[in-house]
Amino acid sequence: MIYDLEQQRLELDSDDENYYDYDEDLENQIEALQEELDNIEVDTEPTEDMIDTKVAELVRDVRRDPLDYLKNYGLDIKEYIDEDELAQGLVDSDGWGIMNSYDGQYDTEEVNGVTYYIMRVN
Repeated sequence: MIYDLEQQRLELDSDDENYYDYDEDLENQIEALQEELDNIEVDTEPTEDMIDTKVAELVRDVRRDPLDYLKNYGLDIKEYIDEDELAQGLVDSDGWGIMNSYDGQYDTEEVNGVTYYIMRVN
């Protein structure tokens, strides 16, 4: 609001016969608003509602983008995930094709009793 009043002062036509009256009126309004702002006392203690709102906001942010949350705190996702278990879980639920980022196709070959999975990766 103060900014708007200051803009109005800048846009006053200095050739207008009432220029000084308008300017003084705008200046008085700006001073009154600034005084009102200066007299506002900041509450230092958060209310229970403010705390609940902030907690809900933080939880929502973490649930929406947990990776971003970890990055913001300088944490690495690899510290919290067992990559071997993740890979095995993916294979168990979706098959070996999930591990192939190229086209999802794979072949198997057995050599000396060991099964090898063959995939194109690029």
